[in-house]
Amino acid sequence: MSARRTVLKYYLYRPTTYPGFTWPILTLFLLAREFSFTAIALGGTAMAVARLVGELPSGVLADRVGRRATCIAAALLFLVGQLGYAFVHTVPALVAVGVVTGLAEATQSGTLDAYLYDVLAEAGIEDRFTHVRGRGEAVRRWGGVLMLLASGPLYVLDHTYPFYAMALVNVASAGILATFPRATPREDDDTFDLREAVGTLRGQLLAPRLRGVVLFIALASAMVRAANGYIQPIAVETLDPYLAVVPVAIPEEATMGVLYAAFTAVAAVTSDRADWLASRLGTERTILGLPAAEAGALVVAAVAPVAAIPAFFVMRALGPMHVTVRLQYLNDRVDSVGRATVLSAASLCISVGRIPLVLGSGVVADAYDPFVAVGAVGAAFLLGAVATLLVAPPFPDPGTTAAPAD
Repeated sequence: MSARRTVLKYYLYRPTTYPGFTWPILTLFLLAREFSFTAIALGGTAMAVARLVGELPSGVLADRVGRRATCIAAALLFLVGQLGYAFVHTVPALVAVGVVTGLAEATQSGTLDAYLYDVLAEAGIEDRFTHVRGRGEAVRRWGGVLMLLASGPLYVLDHTYPFYAMALVNVASAGILATFPRATPREDDDTFDLREAVGTLRGQLLAPRLRGVVLFIALASAMVRAANGYIQPIAVETLDPYLAVVPVAIPEEATMGVLYAAFTAVAAVTSDRADWLASRLGTERTILGLPAAEAGALVVAAVAPVAAIPAFFVMRALGPMHVTVRLQYLNDRVDSVGRATVLSAASLCISVGRIPLVLGSGVVADAYDPFVAVGAVGAAFLLGAVATLLVAPPFPDPGTTAAPAD
């Protein structure tokens, strides 16, 4: 199958990875079932720990048995997780669903990006990765807009309907993946195991040229994941005064769908411009600067609640661009052999960074309020970023930006 045809299928597949039916209502759903912010954060922490445990084995699995098969397994795990949320009533059940979802994220992370990069590399156009992935992320988010708009009405009809709808999307995701060609760099070699993976990581991911970058990326990802958990309660409180003057009663859940659709539309536009931004600012400035801007917006939201919604728009606009640019940077600096393992290990480091911020922000939200929690998350990132720049500079060698993998 030609690279062009695979890329077109990649664009078709990407919207099925967007949690559009459940994303706008998940926190409200759990709060309605009388879970506290700390309990919700505990579920998020279980997800992060499961992803941490599953990252490296899933990367090795992808490099050994095939990246397409591994992505299909991820889609099926997401299916189980979405159905599980519909039946959650206790904290242990919430933790169990978080574990399944975390394993699904671990199985998918690194694998799909490694697959795409290898397809492009085989066609001699790996330098198009940022463009193709950025465009794919835009397509994913535009497709997600339709799910987001339907999420609120489905939730109003029955709180569990969005989860059933998302499960159907996961089934479609697995079906599309089954039509992808197999693309495993070492199909004739079955010796890639955990021991070899550790050697690969020591030689690539933990090398001085990457370890500072991975640490900084972990902090940035942890900030976004932790702050995302408070969009819904903050939006309900912030938007209530505006909804009060609307002559027609609008359910808050329906409003969330529209708000998240707006977030997604903005992210779709900016994601498609990731390559353009990196070419203007440079890869290093883009990787370092975008999270700093997001953190600053969150800190402002804590002291000026009226700025909370604009702050979330900033976060949703800049986040996808940052992910695409940093993946290009990492892909350019790792070998094809073991690529999924290395990228999964980078995701493992990211998962480690999420745990204290996600759990800590939940405790702060219960003790104070969600506004203070998001401000604390932004401040924690800025402090951690400064420490990283001093202890393990992400770009110690100015020449690394242009240096490809060996």
